Amino acid sequence: MTEDADDRKPQSDEARSAFTPPQGVPQAPPAENESQITSEFALPEGLAAPPAGEEAERSAFTPPATYDARSAPPAFTPAQGIPMVRLAKNSPWQDRMRAMIRLPVAERPAPDLTQKTDDAGPAVPRVLDLTLRIGELLLAGGEGAEDVEAAMFAVCRSYGLDRCEPNVTFTLLSISYQPSLVDDPLTASRTVRRRGTDYTRLAAVFRLVDDISSDDADVSLEEAYRRLAEIRRNRHPFDTWALTLAAGLLAGGASMLVGGGIPVFVAAALGAILGDRMAWVFAGRGLPEFYQFAVAAMPPAAIGIALQLAHVEVRASAVITGGLFALLPGRALVAGVQDGLTGYYITAAARLLEVMYLFVGIVVGVLVMLYVGVQLGAQLQPREALLSVERPPIQIIAAMALTLAFAVLLQQERSTVLLVTL
Repeated sequence: MTEDADDRKPQSDEARSAFTPPQGVPQAPPAENESQITSEFALPEGLAAPPAGEEAERSAFTPPATYDARSAPPAFTPAQGIPMVRLAKNSPWQDRMRAMIRLPVAERPAPDLTQKTDDAGPAVPRVLDLTLRIGELLLAGGEGAEDVEAAMFAVCRSYGLDRCEPNVTFTLLSISYQPSLVDDPLTASRTVRRRGTDYTRLAAVFRLVDDISSDDADVSLEEAYRRLAEIRRNRHPFDTWALTLAAGLLAGGASMLVGGGIPVFVAAALGAILGDRMAWVFAGRGLPEFYQFAVAAMPPAAIGIALQLAHVEVRASAVITGGLFALLPGRALVAGVQDGLTGYYITAAARLLEVMYLFVGIVVGVLVMLYVGVQLGAQLQPREALLSVERPPIQIIAAMALTLAFAVLLQQERSTVLLVTL
């Protein structure tokens, strides 16, 4: 059996390659000479090669033949160069700091040491801590991100820290200082948890920053800490009950501006006072501002619906409008727009989103009470809100009442409230 298998196995000279054509297929003639093999890039037969001429050497900056200097668009950089930012020393520190913040660190001028330090140099951790505390008060008071960064930058440069970078967002402040390019940076940050507008405190903080950045005043770190602690300890010019009465006065004045009388003034003021106290209760329990605004919007709407159900001859829409006027977050809206115009888009987006949520809370509170009123049979007349009433003397007095209420709500200094009202 083994011998038969060996006999059938082809010998080595009979073995064929897999690429050998089978029998009966004509084979291609072998190449006569190796030089006949041509490249696929060679010119075909019958096509003459172009004459080899010497190509002129050109520069990479040589304009093309189709370029015309007279019809070319104007260049971005003018012939006289780009004007640099000039920082006049006699200009306010706010303008100088805003201009330097927008410059790269390497292009900022050397700081003028306005405050004396020890021979060993400024105490960097204490300067950064003081800077963050000042920025925290400003941001918590509702100031724009650019103003907060300018104040922080002014404090650092006044104490000799030139390579510092303040950064302000909606609730976070941070500052980084690097002594040189080879040293490790030192970074500190603080978070703003609670915000409330107090113009008296803001004015005191700006006076402190102005004294620190001034050459005429000598404010050491200890003196700056003492004044800052005094600012934080000082109470607000007006207590909570004064703010509540101011909210009622604001609502009453707004209701008279839209055509209300004395009954409407009293009803709108009462609704705003009740809403303000309910918001204070919710704030004391730690509820977010969305629910505070939603609850504060319910009493004015409820009083307006109650007057409508009692068939009292008053404009219920004026009562609701006046009561809601005290809830409008105008200061936050202005700060958000300011941050957007100055280029702080993240902070601006956060502020505007907060304003949107507060508006939604107000709308939710009003709609809930209107739904209850409709279920009780109240005949709502939305067209009343579109009627305009012209009473110049009464409206001027109402506008003065609005100004007085706003000054109290913003915690303006007592000595300036009467001047602001007039």
